[in-house]
Formats: sequence, C-alpha cells, structure tokens
Amino acid sequence: MLSRPRASLDAASCAQYDELTEIRREQSHPMMPHLVDLESDFDSDVTRPCDPVELVAYGLAASDYWAGHALRWLDQGVPAGTLAASLKDLEGTRSRPQALRHQARRLRRSAG
Repeated sequence: MLSRPRASLDAASCAQYDELTEIRREQSHPMMPHLVDLESDFDSDVTRPCDPVELVAYGLAASDYWAGHALRWLDQGVPAGTLAASLKDLEGTRSRPQALRHQARRLRRSAG
C-alpha cells in the first residue's frame, strides 16, 4: 500500500489560511448557521434565535436542497404572506427543479 507524504505547512501558510477562513466567516450571511434548523419539522412553539420567515426566505434563495426544506416549513405553518416575491422568484427560475417551482406557485397562490 502506497501512502502519500503529508504536506507540511509553514507558519506563514497557516496564518494565511486562518486569515482567509476569518474573512469567509465575516462575509457569510447571518442566516447561514441556522439553515440546519430547516431540516427539522417547523414548530411554532419552539423559540428560535432567528425569525423563521427570514430563515425560510434565505433557504428559498439557497440551493435546491434548502429550498425544499424551506417550502416544507411553509407547508407546516410559517406565514407565507411576506414571502410572495421570493416564492415568485423561485417559481420563475427555470433552472430550479419543476417540483420546487410548482410547490412555490401553490404556496404563493394559497398565501393570497
């Protein structure tokens, strides 16, 4: 079995890596750490550190995976009234899966 030699990093490389990691962390969206909440069922009785409507809006604009979970939260009771524009954007983006676009349209129409 062949093993690959491990690359050693000097102190300057480590410092540069740490600096880039910190820049990425500062540039990330404030909802990013809360996206994983979308993987669980929505419960209006649970107190969250962020607004569920804002989290759903962020999820709708993220990947198809997160958009699917955000739409599920809307089905489970997150108010969709203020998200009509986000739902319409998702609905009209032809690069998104058809099932997501149709679900967004249904939720937008039911929100009135």
